[in-house]
Amino acid sequence: MGLLGVVLVHRAGILEPVPSRRARALLVALALDPGRFRSAESLIDEVWDEQPPRSPMNALHTQISRLRSLLPSGLLEAGPAGYRLALQRVDVDVTRAQDLLGRARAAQDSADHAGALRLVAETSALLRGEAGADLPTQRLADELRTTVQALRSGVDAVRLQAQLGQGQFAQALPGFVSAAPRSRWTSRRTRRCCGAWPASGTNEALAVFAELRSRLAEELGADPAPALVGLHTQLLRGELVAAPPEAHAPALATAIGLRAAPNALLGREEDTAALQALMRSYRVVTILGPGGTGKTRMAHELGRAAAQQTPVSLVELAGVRSAEDVVGAISATLGVSEAEIGPDGILRPRRRDVRERLRASLSGRPSLLILDNCEHVIAAAADVVADLVSTSAELTVLTTSRTPLMIAAEAVYQLPPLEVDESGSPATELFCARARAVRPGARLDPIVVAQLCRTLDGLPLAIELAAARVRTMSVEEVHSRIADRFALLRATDRTTPERHRTLHAVIEWSWNVLDVAQRAALRRLCRFPGGFSRAAAEEVAAWGECADIDSALDGLVN
Repeated sequence: MGLLGVVLVHRAGILEPVPSRRARALLVALALDPGRFRSAESLIDEVWDEQPPRSPMNALHTQISRLRSLLPSGLLEAGPAGYRLALQRVDVDVTRAQDLLGRARAAQDSADHAGALRLVAETSALLRGEAGADLPTQRLADELRTTVQALRSGVDAVRLQAQLGQGQFAQALPGFVSAAPRSRWTSRRTRRCCGAWPASGTNEALAVFAELRSRLAEELGADPAPALVGLHTQLLRGELVAAPPEAHAPALATAIGLRAAPNALLGREEDTAALQALMRSYRVVTILGPGGTGKTRMAHELGRAAAQQTPVSLVELAGVRSAEDVVGAISATLGVSEAEIGPDGILRPRRRDVRERLRASLSGRPSLLILDNCEHVIAAAADVVADLVSTSAELTVLTTSRTPLMIAAEAVYQLPPLEVDESGSPATELFCARARAVRPGARLDPIVVAQLCRTLDGLPLAIELAAARVRTMSVEEVHSRIADRFALLRATDRTTPERHRTLHAVIEWSWNVLDVAQRAALRRLCRFPGGFSRAAAEEVAAWGECADIDSALDGLVN
């Protein structure tokens, strides 16, 4: 599939355009996340946007039939969760380009400048035209354009760093100059540009210095650093010699909002590796899971690892009560003030709005922004994240949530429960470690411990709450009383957040995120002990407050 330009389909060795406008939109909606099922409702929403047809399901089925006739047999699959394209990421140019760019960033981080340049050249070759121009709906077109813009910005940034790393100053300097109108220029970055000038044989570096001086005066009321002014003087006198390639060194990393680990993280080695791989390939990664699976702990673990090489900021959104406060919470954590000190020493409101200042603060260098607990302000969080990644080419965002952001740049990782096994497993090791911490001499029968962990579905928080009860009870007594788990599983750790103090609080937090129809559906569908079909759900739950069962099911699954 080709989406990076005119929408094309590869058939019989030839790339062919898709004739129908709606079928094109449907293909793009499915191909942006190859292999993943999309619900009928979400596809209708993307393909028709704000102009839905009179009979949405019939119209969708018509477009599905048209698209099937254009695609190789068996490529467009239908299932209980909706529709998908049975493709790998390498089969779609957008996702292939994202993966290549992730590999290029990894190569550059490990000082493999030649490898990084080769990979960005492969990525650039896929960017063949204006994406989204042939789509009928503005929202889908904008989504695709945002993705392509992020790809182009990422390619430019990696190419520039790799060229400087290899001493290709003449090739790098035009990139500096062309990026000046849209980048946040630091003194360090401009020093590198000025150092490249003698090798390039042009005066363009002087224009970059002027750009920095103008921005410092306008935005901060300050002058360039004396060392940079000295470099500028040397440039004017013709005294500056070409700078040698900079040796690769770790970034001067900073960490804001990260907490030190209170104890060892057990059983999450594979999840950590998988998430780090996603963060190298995607601009936005969401750790998804119900309350108590350890999403926050995992985010801190990933943040501490990343902070060794790049600045990391973690923003806790659990205390944010309204969508309007999301931007304020991020700004407060990053130190983006609502006011500035004027030349006369008087505090005045800033002229630029807070969104613009956030973009400027995050666009100057590679960085990781972590947003923890997004689910209760999910729409606002999605809006902010989409805006920041589209304007900050070197920014990566990691979020934790009980529901996905549902934006084009996002990759979702479902954090699984801990594995349970009598002969030794992450779940039983966690229980034993926490139980011995509160009662070192406790007798811990491995079979009973495994049964208890299995009853608790391998949920880390529930296992820790149960282990805390070993202070006054045996494991057998805890297991026998687990039927009354809401009363039994209560935290004794005073530092535990309120929403994690009891199992009841964990579930209540998720319940409060649901809308009226989703709550009605869940009340009715909880009578099924072992799952249910869509037809059964419609028979039991599609009435009263829950007239649209498909929409309610889609919301509950997400």
